Amino acid sequence: MPAEEAKLRTRYDKRVPYAFTPHSARDKDGYQRLKGPAVAGKVRCPNVPRSMLLSHARPTTACTPDKPCGCGLAAAA
Repeated sequence: MPAEEAKLRTRYDKRVPYAFTPHSARDKDGYQRLKGPAVAGKVRCPNVPRSMLLSHARPTTACTPDKPCGCGLAAAA
């Protein structure tokens, strides 16, 4: 069982840079603004030009240029 848990943890760890992150604290209604991984500076995305200036050590998404993706979004949850 520990080997399976370690394998699953490794898979999760690889996905961490692609997660949305909080942009602000929750408001009184319970809503919270989130920002996409390219806006947060976690990944490089060809649809978010500013993110392409980040270090090449950051993962680059497989997004298609000029095709909508979630990397550069700022949304409410």
